[in-house]
Amino acid sequence: MIIQPRPLLSFLLTLTFTVLLFLTAFGQQRCATVEYEKIRRNLNPKLEDPVVFEKWMKDKSSIRTQGTQRTQSTSYKIPVVVHIIHNGEPIGVGTNISDAQILSQITVLNEDFRRLNADASQTPVEFLGVAGSIDIEFVMAKQDPQGSSTNGIVRVKGNKTSWTFNDNVQFKSLSYWPAENYLNIWVLNLTDFLGYAQFPISSLPGLEDSPPDEFTDGVAIAYQAFGRGPYDLEPRYNKGRTATHEIGHFLGLKHIWGDQSSCSDSNFTDYVQDTPPQNSSTTTCPSHPQAPCTANKMFQNYLDYTDDACMNLFTLGQISRMKTVLDNSPRRLSLLSSPGLLSPTGDITNIKMIDLEQPSPVSCKSNTVPVIRIKNVGTTSLNSFNVEVLINNTTAVNQSFTGIVLSAGEEQSFSLKSIKLNEGSNVVSINLDNPNGIQDALPADNSLTTTRIVNSATDLIPLRQNFEETLAPWAVYRQGQQVEWTAVSSNKNTSMVYEAFSNFIKGEESWLVSPTLDFSRVLEASIFYQVSYAIRSFSSNIDHLKILSSKDCGVTFDKILIDLAGDQITTKETSESWVPKLTSDWKLQYLNLNSLIGEKDARLAFVVTNDNGNNLYLDNIEFFIDDDPTPLSINQPYAIYNSPLDFKITFNLQEREDVRLQIYNTLGQVVADNILPETLNQTYQVDMTNQTSGLYIVRMQIGNQITGTKVFLGH
Repeated sequence: MIIQPRPLLSFLLTLTFTVLLFLTAFGQQRCATVEYEKIRRNLNPKLEDPVVFEKWMKDKSSIRTQGTQRTQSTSYKIPVVVHIIHNGEPIGVGTNISDAQILSQITVLNEDFRRLNADASQTPVEFLGVAGSIDIEFVMAKQDPQGSSTNGIVRVKGNKTSWTFNDNVQFKSLSYWPAENYLNIWVLNLTDFLGYAQFPISSLPGLEDSPPDEFTDGVAIAYQAFGRGPYDLEPRYNKGRTATHEIGHFLGLKHIWGDQSSCSDSNFTDYVQDTPPQNSSTTTCPSHPQAPCTANKMFQNYLDYTDDACMNLFTLGQISRMKTVLDNSPRRLSLLSSPGLLSPTGDITNIKMIDLEQPSPVSCKSNTVPVIRIKNVGTTSLNSFNVEVLINNTTAVNQSFTGIVLSAGEEQSFSLKSIKLNEGSNVVSINLDNPNGIQDALPADNSLTTTRIVNSATDLIPLRQNFEETLAPWAVYRQGQQVEWTAVSSNKNTSMVYEAFSNFIKGEESWLVSPTLDFSRVLEASIFYQVSYAIRSFSSNIDHLKILSSKDCGVTFDKILIDLAGDQITTKETSESWVPKLTSDWKLQYLNLNSLIGEKDARLAFVVTNDNGNNLYLDNIEFFIDDDPTPLSINQPYAIYNSPLDFKITFNLQEREDVRLQIYNTLGQVVADNILPETLNQTYQVDMTNQTSGLYIVRMQIGNQITGTKVFLGH
């Protein structure tokens, strides 16, 4: 079965991977963990700095030494799910490796980490004093994320016959279980490396805006290097030590040589005191001793690059480091109390929050009736449950539903009591509890937190928003806790940008919403706006920009006025994070808004949908009361376009003001004298059908400035 309980993560791995110059044939590149981590940090500056992580590790290790955490005799159990990404072969053939081969790997892990491996006797005498063990048991998951019984093995046919770690997100999104409850191991036809892992993170505050790493957290291993025994394995890597090595990384260990080509202080570069200094990795299986630095190399360590048959120990320092991670790191500590460790027993009562069915995140209405959609993911009928609604951490609703009948696997929507939101941003949390009067089997999926914005601001059209001053009264909403429209400096002074290049959650949206606009007094309306976007090289990921309209001040956005894929608004292409630098990097877009004519409570939303493509910039949004205006230079206050019978005046003022328009014939007689109220960027059509052919003077007074323009009409 494929379990996808969350939005699929789109993780940012680009062309950089494919141009690593050191890539050689399969089997020669043992581990990609260092490269994986370097590229993640280069492309994602919000990721935790390794120096900060190591300081946190040192502090937590000190606490451990003082005896305030788990004791040295603590036992650890970790639930494992193995995702087999195969090519459609029968089980036991090719990439679709057998259950027995999978279980042989789990046996190796439990032997190696507890130092029960038969080749422990081959550890050189000089290293016996620092050889360590950790009482850890890797257990095939007994319960899946839905609470159903499982053997911890998921088999999925991939959409490619071979993979590289450049495909990291693509194959991990095929099958994923929540990383806080399971050690995900993906086994597949990985052709450039034997494997790689994702490092743990600290529990330090301030990581709220970091990319949500959980969607790729785990270990990836080539199927020819997974397991031990009489299977079709790479001869040099047939004892299961690739998984031992990568899970060492997963638990916070670094390569024993510190990934530095130097003997100087190399004993500290892996942050473990009892690993001897060495100047580089070790390959094949050399004879002992090897001493390129001041001491013999510990090439028998699982965190070196030697062949499987040459590896046989972790050190006490490495064990201590792994324990510090297991006791403190998010998504490592939580594994120890995972429901995946427990077998389902009898009837399972498990209710799951699916969604909050509120059509719009930004509205002028403060009172709203939340509608939640829940699913019975247990094995028994659901007859009752409780709901708590909090607004900005203050309880707003406590409500019980009884007398319902929701069968196993069934979904249903429920309307809650009305809640009143505050003007501005509101954090709304909804929690389910007490299904059938008992504790939920998996309470982790009982909650939903979202943001709802009350924006009662209004404005008039014509309207200009160039983002040079405050964003208000426009509102920005982001889905989740990742990326949102942000005002940044650009080659147009200030623009809005959505940084899809560094957003890893495909399908995530951010909304830029106008104030409520009055279209009731206009006969025609349209909009110009400028966008800048570049396609990401060597990627099929294309982000989308939609413009939605509402006629009820945002309670519902019921119409998509336009849906633009990124490749429709650019001819640019780059492998880097996009930043416009030239005027030609921008594209002018036009949209007719006549569908909103007559509406007093209209609203527009610029909604970008992330596909982890590239950054999208937006600027100079101009609402016109004309269905086909001619945009002007920003420094040109107005322009006149005349035809044989009449002429048009298109304005482009910096702010709204009344304009006096007078028209004189050649005799100095006043043909027209009008005040154009609150003029900004609209177009006026002047009807001259009742006038004779000839020359006319158009006199315009804008503030204290008076101008005159000659216009010739010919009937």
